[in-house]
Order: sequence, then structure tokens, then C-alpha cells
Amino acid sequence: MKKILMISAIVGALAATSASAGDFDNNTVTVELYRDNVALSFGTVAGEATSIGVDVAVLPHDVMGATADLTLGAEYGIVSEDLTVSATYGLSKQYDALTAYGELEAAYTIASGSTDGVWVTTPLVGVSYTYNDKLSAFTEVSYSWDATNDWAQQGGVLEVGANYNIQDGLYVRPSLTRSFDTAADETNVALKVGLAF
Repeated sequence: MKKILMISAIVGALAATSASAGDFDNNTVTVELYRDNVALSFGTVAGEATSIGVDVAVLPHDVMGATADLTLGAEYGIVSEDLTVSATYGLSKQYDALTAYGELEAAYTIASGSTDGVWVTTPLVGVSYTYNDKLSAFTEVSYSWDATNDWAQQGGVLEVGANYNIQDGLYVRPSLTRSFDTAADETNVALKVGLAF
């Protein structure tokens, strides 16, 4: 109960800030409930509920000293009413306090009322530095291409932030994001709150 109250306070505070954040018009809050290899997520943009999803990590293995896995996901857009299914292959390699990682995601989105979907491919690379058992900092960049439409560029996102473990089974991940090569490049605040269940 204590964890749920803490998360409610954090999410409520940021959601209220989102509506009056000035230049930061599309701030996001994501709440993730996770257990073992399964994660349920609920997302908001500018204080409005926008998505609900589930991810399942499968096939964990090692590749040349790196940790790897495949994650299968599904997400429903509450506002857009579209459905996205995805597969993401991830690799990470630790060097003392530094961890380098990368992902390659293939996502298929079907819009509401449509019979045709869109394939989008998104590679991501990042690095994180662990200060202690509670705090780490990270930076990562991703870029997306529309594989359905002649690999048209959809733009990318640069993200810089931190991960703080408040206690076992509860973490917060505040960050700044900057989109680029899009129709409306912008900077926003993102907050992810994770709770083990």
C-alpha cells in the first residue's frame, strides 16, 4: 500500500505539471508494473491517458560475453485506438560501472478501422553509468524508419536521464527527451515509475 501511495503522489504531481509546463507541451508519465519477465505499462502524455501495454521478455541468452534477450510486446492506443505488436532484440555489455546497450525493434501498427498496417523499425543505442546500488545515469538515441513506405525516415529521439531505486521493487526514471528529424522537433520531460507486483 505504501508503494502505491508513493507512485500515486509522483504521478499526480507530474501530471499536474504537464498541463502548465510552458514549452514542454508533451511531457510523458509511464507507470510500469513488473514481475520476473513480464511488464504491464500505462502511459500518459500531457496528463491524458494515451496507452496501455504489455511486454514479455523471452529467450534470455549470452552472445560473446554480452547479455541478450528478445522481448515481445503489444500496446493499445487509448486515444488513437490503434494496436501495435512488436519484437525487440536487446544486447547489453557491462564494463565495470559502465554498461553499453543496444536494441532493434520491429513494430507493426494497425490503425482503428483499417485492414492494412505499418511496419516501423527502430534501432537504439545507449550507455549507462552506475554510481551506486541506487543511482545510475544514462543517455540513449533511437531512430525510426517506416519499412512499409520505402523506409521513409520518421525521425529520432535523444534521451538523457537517471534511474533511482527508491527501495526494492520501486524505482523512478526521470529524463529529458529531444526529438529530431520530425515534423515538430521538441524537448519534453519524461517520467517512468516502476513497481514490482
